[in-house]
Amino acid sequence: MGQRYDAPASHWSKNRTRSTTCATGLRRAVDGEQFELAAELRDRIKALETETV
Repeated sequence: MGQRYDAPASHWSKNRTRSTTCATGLRRAVDGEQFELAAELRDRIKALETETV
């Protein structure tokens, strides 16, 4: 048999993964009371979500 084809991840999929990773970091930053980091991650998430539209 031939090899299995794996389609490349779309731009949206990559941004969604980054957004999810940032959201996890955001929760950890808030739990650890690192509010400056939390604000930076919040802004990064907004930017990634805006790119996907």
